[in-house]
Amino acid sequence: MTNIQELYDICSRENITIDFIDCPKCGAISLFGAGGCAIGIDSQTPARLLKERTAHVIGHCVKGAFYNRYATADNISQHEYRADKWAIENLIPKSELIKAIKKNLDSIYLLAQHFDVSEDFMIKALINGINGKMGSEVAKLIKQHSNMHLMGGLDKNAMYNLAYPVYNDFNNIFELPNVIIDFSTPEATIGILDFAISKNIALVIATTGFTEEQQAKILNASKHIAVFQSANMSYEIALMKDIVSSLSQKLPNSEIEIVETHHDRKVDSPSGTALALANAIQEANDNKYFYEFNRIQKHEKRNPNEIGFSSIRGGNIVGEHSVMFFNDNECFEVKHIAYSRSIFAEGALKAAEFIIKQPTGYYNNI
Repeated sequence: MTNIQELYDICSRENITIDFIDCPKCGAISLFGAGGCAIGIDSQTPARLLKERTAHVIGHCVKGAFYNRYATADNISQHEYRADKWAIENLIPKSELIKAIKKNLDSIYLLAQHFDVSEDFMIKALINGINGKMGSEVAKLIKQHSNMHLMGGLDKNAMYNLAYPVYNDFNNIFELPNVIIDFSTPEATIGILDFAISKNIALVIATTGFTEEQQAKILNASKHIAVFQSANMSYEIALMKDIVSSLSQKLPNSEIEIVETHHDRKVDSPSGTALALANAIQEANDNKYFYEFNRIQKHEKRNPNEIGFSSIRGGNIVGEHSVMFFNDNECFEVKHIAYSRSIFAEGALKAAEFIIKQPTGYYNNI
């Protein structure tokens, strides 16, 4: 593993000029001009981050990974990935990592201490379903706003011309992550479980629509690795679950209906979030309710202990959920509207940062 002095020595060998500057927003910067490559490190950089930031900007120089203000997002991601990869290979060499794990340094905290880097620097993510709308949103967010490193993705269509490798078979992955973020399909999620268990990789599952048998396999996997599962990664939805469960106790005679609306490409119905909201109400009321999904064939009065579900599909709506508590002369409605998929991506990254530090088990709250 490389220490800070060895990084300075690399700069000297590669004719890279290094200076400490006032750069609090960017932390570090690399520039290439007629005189060669120069890097600047913010003079207020905390000691624990100095090595990581220095290695990253040296990576830009060594790999020629430069871009200007007019570069596309894909072009920026491609060059940032190359710089990240160089930094990781030098600060955490694969051979040294294997030795450390064999010495039972198998937690993020212990490995970070051993390699003298921050815990965030140790987090290497793989996205299952990376070519989908949510998968690509998570990838974009990792590159823009996170200290997490994106090692690549899994999808049915392999692609090698992006900023990161995309595999169609987990057996082809040459750089192992320590967390998998899953926004795919139920079948693809189940397909990754054995791989995650065999490599001791933590798992964040944001996919919905599982059968009882598939859910049982996920729960079984959590006996071997740390698994975080949530039908909706939004923090506000977590608050909404608390609110509706509390209201159901304070309004015990209410008739409860849940209405959810999503884009026309969503295949499961009702949504996983709608079911999670209903389950929160159930848990707060000793499971006294049953779920009604189809009233077409029924010609009878509404049962006071049923929770009715309605699903609407159309357009490009990200997601809307309403839980309504009906009484004789009024209705109390709790509603959440998602205007952007980025809220789910942000929640998934928080879940990944959380689960990577947890022991084996099943988690659904941070």
